[in-house]
Amino acid sequence: MNFKYSCIGDNTPENREWLEKLGYKDELQLKHPTPIIVITSDELTQYAQFYTSSIEKVKEAYPDLIDCTGNDELFRAVTAMRDDSDYMQWFTDGVKWTLCYEENISKWRDIYNFRDKSLIHKATLEELINHFSGFHHKSEV
Repeated sequence: MNFKYSCIGDNTPENREWLEKLGYKDELQLKHPTPIIVITSDELTQYAQFYTSSIEKVKEAYPDLIDCTGNDELFRAVTAMRDDSDYMQWFTDGVKWTLCYEENISKWRDIYNFRDKSLIHKATLEELINHFSGFHHKSEV
């Protein structure tokens, strides 16, 4: 697996379950969850939990982190982004959106009700931020 981005997100049971469903492993395996999750490595597919008081130090150490705190939908969309699979990634034609539940969307491309199937593409980071920022606060990138 080769995930594309490292993120900061809220430490909820749903987000931890999501990460593990995608194939991420809990690096520190803390018994008592802390308020913030940080995806520490996109290449190693690990996540770590940090206390809110240390988050600024984490951001300094990892300046490319995408801050998705307060926006679980964006966190889940960004943490799923990878090049070697379409599983749980968002696709769009610029108007309609769909989440791919398969390893490869080409098997199901014809069943999605898009206006022009030639425009369907894996959503970019910028498109995801724009799409999901309307649901919650604007995330920083």
